[in-house]
Amino acid sequence: MTLEHAASRLATGELVAAIDAMLEVWRVHRAPDLADLIDRATRLLPAFDRPLGTTIAEADEAWHAAIRDPAARAAAMPQLLQHLVLQSTWGRAPAEQRRLAALGKLADDPRIALRLAELSGWRRISADSTRFWRPLFAQLARIHDVRTRDALAAQVVVPITDYMEPHERLANELLGDFVRDPRSAFGDVSTWPPRVPADETPQLAAIAAHLERAEAATRVEWDLVAVITDDWRDDGPRMIYADWLIERGHPRGEYILLDTKRHRSGLTDGEAERYAELRAIPYLFGTLDDFSSTTARERDRGLDRELTTYRCAGTLGWRAVAHEPLLAIVETLRLDPQTVHPPAPDDFIRVLRAARSLDTVIGAPARLASAAVTALDGQFRIAGDRLIRRK
Repeated sequence: MTLEHAASRLATGELVAAIDAMLEVWRVHRAPDLADLIDRATRLLPAFDRPLGTTIAEADEAWHAAIRDPAARAAAMPQLLQHLVLQSTWGRAPAEQRRLAALGKLADDPRIALRLAELSGWRRISADSTRFWRPLFAQLARIHDVRTRDALAAQVVVPITDYMEPHERLANELLGDFVRDPRSAFGDVSTWPPRVPADETPQLAAIAAHLERAEAATRVEWDLVAVITDDWRDDGPRMIYADWLIERGHPRGEYILLDTKRHRSGLTDGEAERYAELRAIPYLFGTLDDFSSTTARERDRGLDRELTTYRCAGTLGWRAVAHEPLLAIVETLRLDPQTVHPPAPDDFIRVLRAARSLDTVIGAPARLASAAVTALDGQFRIAGDRLIRRK
């Protein structure tokens, strides 16, 4: 297939076919600009941010059913990647190992590489769970998506010492060459970074234009969230947003309805039971569930006005959450003081731009705070360990 084929499929609304065509070309050239277009197209898939099931067991069963069916797998790839780790665990992770092994049988895919690189900075899986970390690092080394290199550099510790964790040793063993010299994964290359041939670059622009038009048609959720933000105390816009989610089969809508009633008048026993079930759904809030440690106790009628980042939220997590419509309602963002890998300045600034209601950022390292003040034309000022929006 060619990029012209991908562009024609996008023009007729055949999103999955367009992504498949782009993936075939990417596997030949490994061009990062094409990988970025694949990511954009993937965010347009109808089920992009929907949970796979209402319980961990149900989500696990749905995960394996989808990955065995090529058609279902193509449509559900964003869910398969997000639900790769379904629960926090500091012990062995046999369920995660099985999902990771199934993912490793698929053809190289830059979306898989980005997700695995994001997970590589997590500490939800025990450091000595080599049956999880070895295949994860091996897949990253095999796919060699050059966009992951900066994130992976934090995992490759030099020099190797007797005090390294087992997963750090594996990272050095399997990813060291790729991180230190990514060209080595591509053999003899005349240009760097890798790119599609010059005669196909016009098609990249055509694909980007098709995606831009498609993205404009998906701004409904952003608009609904903006109305909620404009009048936070009014339940009306929140109910409209909840109904919109329910119409699309997203359980977050029912959760918002019940949490609003819980705050206003209380729940019946049956409603309380259903509310507890909804709270337990894996990835009810999509990308935000990987990024923030916010709990249901802190939500205001089903939505978060304050987020506290996970200590393992790295560059790729910050990059992903910038596309989350619900970021627009956040007023306070707290960076975990024990954050292992702070975001890159560009990714930090991108999140601040998307969070249109943001008043305060707590715990931002000095270099990030200074970069934000400069890039955002003085919209924020530095006050100790805080960024405060100027009124």
